[in-house]
Amino acid sequence: MCGSGSIEADVAAFQMQQQERALAAEKQDIAELAAQVLQMPAARQCSRADLAAAVSADLTQLPLVHTGRQLRKGIRTAVAMDAYPTEEQRAEAAEAGETWVFYPNDLPKRSAYSGDTRWALAPFLAHQALNSSGYKWMLFGGADTVFFPEAVLQALEGFDPQIPYIITDNLWWEGKHGRPMHNNAPRCLPCHAEENRDLLRLTKGFRSSDFNKSALLRPSGWGFAPPVGCPCTPQLLCSAVPDVFEEAPDQDAEACLGDVPFPTDKDFGIHGGAGAIMSIGLLQRLSFSEMEQCVKGVASGNGEAFLTQCLWAKGFAPTDPGFSLYRPAARLFDPFQWSGHDDASQGHGVWEMTNRMKWDVSPEDTCNLECQDLLHYMVSAHVPAGAHASMEQAALEMQRLAAKYEWWWESHRTDSEPTTIYWSIDFAIATG
Repeated sequence: MCGSGSIEADVAAFQMQQQERALAAEKQDIAELAAQVLQMPAARQCSRADLAAAVSADLTQLPLVHTGRQLRKGIRTAVAMDAYPTEEQRAEAAEAGETWVFYPNDLPKRSAYSGDTRWALAPFLAHQALNSSGYKWMLFGGADTVFFPEAVLQALEGFDPQIPYIITDNLWWEGKHGRPMHNNAPRCLPCHAEENRDLLRLTKGFRSSDFNKSALLRPSGWGFAPPVGCPCTPQLLCSAVPDVFEEAPDQDAEACLGDVPFPTDKDFGIHGGAGAIMSIGLLQRLSFSEMEQCVKGVASGNGEAFLTQCLWAKGFAPTDPGFSLYRPAARLFDPFQWSGHDDASQGHGVWEMTNRMKWDVSPEDTCNLECQDLLHYMVSAHVPAGAHASMEQAALEMQRLAAKYEWWWESHRTDSEPTTIYWSIDFAIATG
């Protein structure tokens, strides 16, 4: 007993020394990995010339179409309407880089909106109109969806447009009220997610001694380890989350080899207001006629469900942009919409978003580093037109939001723009 105090002190000192050595080794390891970033070749780049847009609208939404035209400068666009354009409208659209195509409303109505079939087919109508223009990526959403081109281009770095992709991280799952982007919503990681695997050690979720290079990548908070999809298929997702698609999790793996039934009981689908991005590789593999036949044969509640189910039937499923690997809480597609209630029906999503941009330059510095990070990555925002007194008011809100964001982006631009992964690591180190 007389020497116990000294022994305990020695043990404590030894343990402290070991911890310091381990910390020093980890810091050295992180420094070496960070140095690799500076030596990485430039990611696959794209420009506005590689983008196209598909818009579905009816005559009542013309104010949204006209406002969206101003926000899509330099991006060729196909607008699917419920009426043939006049010669004046056609000429005006052509001058703005738009092509208008006709597709009728559903009469009688067979889902929530009479334009749901047109919405689901808009990307394929647009591809028919723009296929020879040389675009690589198709943006699509509602007439009241605002895309931010700079963030879109940033998000697409590293993606191969020839791989069949439908990219979004805003998905309906299990009908969760106010939570369309559910962590259990089945989706794949992009094909290039494995390319910089070691750099995950720079982030909070992967800084651990048991980091395993052979283990499946699993973003913190996700309910499953998503497969890397080149492309993403129902079979891949079935194998990753078998309990969603099979009666029992321990069933034979052969259940995932054939046609995997769509999980209709899970309310699974792309969120239309948030929008999504399709690759030319996907659209070239799907003819308009086969998609039209499928969409018209689907019994569901809305256009986004029609589209998701028909893509699934043709062998394609959603791909997450991959940012969740670095920041589990980050969402690119309409990140602020769901701070309000009932699909931000009171416009709360847009209100919060613009105020965060305003707060960023206030003395209180309310928009912290994480807030700025979300704004920097924001690919799209939904300005729910139905929540406004008129389409004209919704159009003004779209203009206000886009102008505010353009100002915010320019005020945060650096002389040498980093690639997507650089920003991810920069944020992770700053908050680690």
